[in-house]
Amino acid sequence: MSYPIFLVWLILQFSVVVCHGQYYFKHYQTQDGLPHHAVRSILQDSKGFMWVGTRAGLCRFDGYNFKLCENKNDPFNNIGNNVINTLTEGKSGILWVGTGKGMYHYDTVRDLISPVELIPRVYIEQVIANGDELWFIANSSLWRYSIKKRKVTNYQMQTTALFLDSAKNLWTGNKQGEMHIFDSQGTPLKTMKTVSAIKQSNINTISAIFPLDDSGVLIGCFGAGLKHYDLDKRTTTKISLNGKDDSDLFVRDICKGNNGEYWIATESGVYIYNPDTKSCRHLAKRADDPYALTDNAVYKICKDKSGGLWLATFFGGLNYCSLENARFRKFYPIAGQNSISGYAVREIVPDHRGNLWIGTEDAGLNKYDTQRQLFMRYPMTGKQALSYPNIHGLLAAGDHLLVGPFHRGLEIMDIRNGLIAQQHRSVGQPAESGNDFVLSVFQTSDSTILVGTAYDENAGLFSYDLKRKTFDRINYIPDRPYVLTIREDRKGYIWVGTMSNGVYYYHPKSGVQGNIRFGSSVKTGRITEFPVYGIHEDSQGAIWFATEGGGLIRLAQDRTTTKRYDTSTGFPTNVYFSLLEDDFQHLWISSLKGLLCLDIKTGTFKNYQQANGLITDQFNFSSAYKDRTGILYFGSVKGMIAFDPKDFLKTGPPPPLFITGLEIDNKAVHPRVDNSPIKRAVVYLDSICLDYNQNNFSIEFAALNYASPEVTRYEYILEGLAQKRTILASNRKAYFTDIQPGEYIFTVRAKSNTGSWSSIERRLVIIINPPFWRTFSAYCLYTLLVLLFLALICFYYHRWTLRKNAVKLMRFEREKEREIYAAKIEFFTHITHEIQTPLTLILGRVQRMLRKFTDSDTVRKNLFQVEKNAIRLTELTAELLDFRKTELHQFGLNFVKTNIVDLLKELVSSFEQMADQKNILLSCTYPKDDVIAFVDREATIKILSNLLSNAIKYGLTYVDVKLADPDTENNRFSVRVENDSRPIPEKFAKKIFEPFFRIDNSSGFGTGIGLSLAKSLSELHNGTLLLVENGGKIVVFELVLPLRQDREFELSSWKKIN
Repeated sequence: MSYPIFLVWLILQFSVVVCHGQYYFKHYQTQDGLPHHAVRSILQDSKGFMWVGTRAGLCRFDGYNFKLCENKNDPFNNIGNNVINTLTEGKSGILWVGTGKGMYHYDTVRDLISPVELIPRVYIEQVIANGDELWFIANSSLWRYSIKKRKVTNYQMQTTALFLDSAKNLWTGNKQGEMHIFDSQGTPLKTMKTVSAIKQSNINTISAIFPLDDSGVLIGCFGAGLKHYDLDKRTTTKISLNGKDDSDLFVRDICKGNNGEYWIATESGVYIYNPDTKSCRHLAKRADDPYALTDNAVYKICKDKSGGLWLATFFGGLNYCSLENARFRKFYPIAGQNSISGYAVREIVPDHRGNLWIGTEDAGLNKYDTQRQLFMRYPMTGKQALSYPNIHGLLAAGDHLLVGPFHRGLEIMDIRNGLIAQQHRSVGQPAESGNDFVLSVFQTSDSTILVGTAYDENAGLFSYDLKRKTFDRINYIPDRPYVLTIREDRKGYIWVGTMSNGVYYYHPKSGVQGNIRFGSSVKTGRITEFPVYGIHEDSQGAIWFATEGGGLIRLAQDRTTTKRYDTSTGFPTNVYFSLLEDDFQHLWISSLKGLLCLDIKTGTFKNYQQANGLITDQFNFSSAYKDRTGILYFGSVKGMIAFDPKDFLKTGPPPPLFITGLEIDNKAVHPRVDNSPIKRAVVYLDSICLDYNQNNFSIEFAALNYASPEVTRYEYILEGLAQKRTILASNRKAYFTDIQPGEYIFTVRAKSNTGSWSSIERRLVIIINPPFWRTFSAYCLYTLLVLLFLALICFYYHRWTLRKNAVKLMRFEREKEREIYAAKIEFFTHITHEIQTPLTLILGRVQRMLRKFTDSDTVRKNLFQVEKNAIRLTELTAELLDFRKTELHQFGLNFVKTNIVDLLKELVSSFEQMADQKNILLSCTYPKDDVIAFVDREATIKILSNLLSNAIKYGLTYVDVKLADPDTENNRFSVRVENDSRPIPEKFAKKIFEPFFRIDNSSGFGTGIGLSLAKSLSELHNGTLLLVENGGKIVVFELVLPLRQDREFELSSWKKIN
């Protein structure tokens, strides 16, 4: 290329220069979760959350997720119109949302959305909250809503812009270019004509207002750009933003940025205006620039608490410019703009004119004018141009630039004209074949130029003489290693990093030399060495080596002690490229995983990554430079960065940390939902009570760090369950399963990946209620039941014991009764046998005497009385003997055919005399027909006689005997004996049938075995004898016997009853 042509090319390079400053935008669009690419409004609330109004609804952003404000379970708890035009925050976390159809009230604490019914359902253009008052524009008219009084006032004033100043005064603008000021009570204070009347009425429209101070106001016009109104002079000054007449500049919003700048949102991008310097910069969409605006139509600008600026665009979603991440200035290729030519920056060296020369591995050589911030790209064509665009070694020595193109040896450029003055296709001594791969070029303190080569057998370290244009091998470096980097320490030692031979060092004057190996010994005794790409002597005299795979190695001042920093010691990687020390004793180290800042004194480090503002995490070899002002430059595979280390000394307050989500059984929990355990939004919770079956849950949290949320680190602990904190590198959710009932405290905190801040802990008390059967009440009930059970056991045991003892006593008493009974029977039987013979003799003598003494009535009367009693005694003895037989089962019955009617007539007739003696009316009722039954005649007579005898004995006025009609179907007949007497006591109703039982108050003579014998005889008949009626003054006994028996006899006649 000829010199004139080169000048023409250089002029063309400068003609495309556009000032590229430190404004880098992060983009949020639909693929990032934004519900719609058209964003109309944006607001940061008092807690720090960003609220974004789109054409698809309102959403909350925490740096990670866009949460759309909708309630699918409650259609009435929703914003009725998806076009969100304007937002403002009122008291107590209330958001006022202006939509295409009315105003909505959003209670963020209760997560409750409701329309403001008093405000018409019309197009709301802008809203501003002022305490208990709302100012808003509806259908281009000014309105005021008193929240406490629930009163709406329409000022009937055409309005296009609102602004509330620090004194709570309201500024309004209209289509006629007029501004009005109202106090906080709504009283008009002042009216100003700020824009001259122009025929095109839309040009007069004030679209944005921003008071600068007491004397001036910035006014944005819809079609006339930006103007400044002087309040004292009442004059308007046009501010040219685009260098033209601004006739097509539509201003939509004005926001105060940082460093006294004002950001102007327009339909043509953003203009940054500085009133002090009267300068203006334009930021616009560039398709090939990943950090530029995504859309020129900017509707709203919001400055957050950290100084970051949010831009709402119509087609490009959200754009965020972080003040924190702007500390790293980025240099990367931009088509059509003055920028660096390539991405893979390999070499950065200064010249004596204050310029930086930057060699890339993909696009050749660049010169960067640090004063004017301009790049010059050097062409790759022409006879005197660089031979190859892949640059490795680079050195500026006076007006000469030594360049090592890929496999092209060493080329010398004249810095004054940018032309190649000398080319060396190989590097070596005259007797050698040479090497064409130059990896490093370095100039020592005595101006010696050293050239390092690699990748063949002639590699090594050479000195180069600019005047003689010759190379000499440095014999201090044996073995011809592949030389990667060269540095000199303060004592004049030259340090040479190699590919696989560790580090060589030598002193040119003293001749001291040596070799340091850093690899680890293995069983074979061989040493594994890693490539050394970076060497740096720090301010304390230690030498640091950056290796590829071996970590970072520190060689102490004694030059014998080494210390390695790698992944085993907590460092992020083992691959490091270059090192620089700043003015604050911090070592900045480029690596494969970001940029490390190591405190030399403490040994602690911070790791900056792409999320912190770097252009990429992967840096490049031999690419670092520190200028005279302390600015550090590092090259990467995506371009170059530059920064001032003092910008990293100050740290702002930590971002607030919130619990942003709660899921139970993988379902999000919301207030105002059936069976929801919360009554307020999760963000406002301090404690929560869960049922025992809600013990599988997850908690989501977020630190509102919008600059670098991707690398924010979290650690949490559930006190009461875990003993140590869990550290999360990327996830923001804590999962818990099968948590037992009890009280727990969930604690989470966040910190930046660089350690520059650590948030205040956020705590949530979690109470998991036990099931009813595990509650205190249940345990009380269980205790009561156990006590009751024990009491019942004791009670029933006691009762069982009493019963057992009663049974024993009863058995004992029965045994005694049997013994007594047996004794009685034995006694009566013995007595009966003893008196039976004397009674017979007495009865015979008496009967003979009655036959002899027929004359004397007195004697006969006495004899008759003796006879009577003797017969009675005889009957009693017979009765006793019969009872004895029944007890011993020796009483045999002969069931013979008997006419019961005849038998009963005879028997009743025999008792008539006895009844007459007691004045008892004895009657008997019989059936019409005979009643024939097979019975034992004597036993039946004994039964009936006993019943008649007792009835007459205890009767008062009558005794009635009734033989019922036989029941042939059931094979039985019955005889009832009834009398009127005192009733038998109920407690004795069954005992009267027991042997020898007599009622104490009973009168008359007897043994107490009559009824017992009668009952036994009836049972021998397979019949029954019962007391069937015992009420009032009537006592009734009923004898029921079978008509037929299994063994039957028939007799022709029987003895008459006596």
